[in-house]
Amino acid sequence: LASSFFAMMDEFAQFTERDINSVQNQRLRALFEGVQAGGRDPKVLRAFEVLYEDLIPLRVAGKMIYRNLKEIVTKSTERQKEEEMKLQTIAGLTLDQIDDGRKAFMKLSPDGTDGELSLGQLVDAGVVETMVELLGFENFDDLMVEFDQDRNGKLNFEEFMIGIQRCTAGGGDDEDTYCTVGDVLGELQNRMAKFEAQQNTSSLEKRQQKYNARYDNMVQQFKEWESISPNGDGRMVEILRGCFAGAKNKEVVDALRIVYVDYSALRMSGDLIFGLMEKIVKSATRKKKL
Repeated sequence: LASSFFAMMDEFAQFTERDINSVQNQRLRALFEGVQAGGRDPKVLRAFEVLYEDLIPLRVAGKMIYRNLKEIVTKSTERQKEEEMKLQTIAGLTLDQIDDGRKAFMKLSPDGTDGELSLGQLVDAGVVETMVELLGFENFDDLMVEFDQDRNGKLNFEEFMIGIQRCTAGGGDDEDTYCTVGDVLGELQNRMAKFEAQQNTSSLEKRQQKYNARYDNMVQQFKEWESISPNGDGRMVEILRGCFAGAKNKEVVDALRIVYVDYSALRMSGDLIFGLMEKIVKSATRKKKL
């Protein structure tokens, strides 16, 4: 079991930042980032290993998620290479420009999985007026005429990047005009920053509130319990120490939140683990009082 676990973790560790950024869904990207962050922390990694070996439901669900994520990143990187080749050939864009553009595009549609942006998503992201202003259009309809090459009312990543390149190709004499691809993408991401917190909050509000609240409470409990951590060794104590370390690691916390909210089987395992850890802490508390 240990060799199987570490084989999966080693494979996750091989995914580069560019590989992960090719995945269109923000929540899935957070899972990749959380697994890698957990693998870099010895205490979290050991806790994951013990849980994988000792809890059959968690092991089965973990293998299923692993296979799904591996398939997603494989397809995403293949699509990314095709996009890059096309954008380099047709629009003359550099890889750095394409990477910056992909980050901006994904921020506009953090939970999107179809690789396209609708007018509604652009409005929800709060950047319609910003894009019109930066690219010098009279209104959003004019922008869509230039960008939406297949006239389906949506923008895919290639249309997004080619549209920006075409709009900036002529440059500009006005010092307030953003006349290069890099300028437009940089300013777009700067102006989007204030919308991201609101966007993340809205995303959470659409999900099951009680699970998010319960998860927040568990994370807070682990932070408070660390001061009364029991002495000694043992597999349960190793899990507890991994929980303490994980509760302080934002990437791990974010990834496990998604797992807890989105996967019912793993949520049940999470509740079981928390209950076991609570018993250990209470037992340690009683012993310290004696």
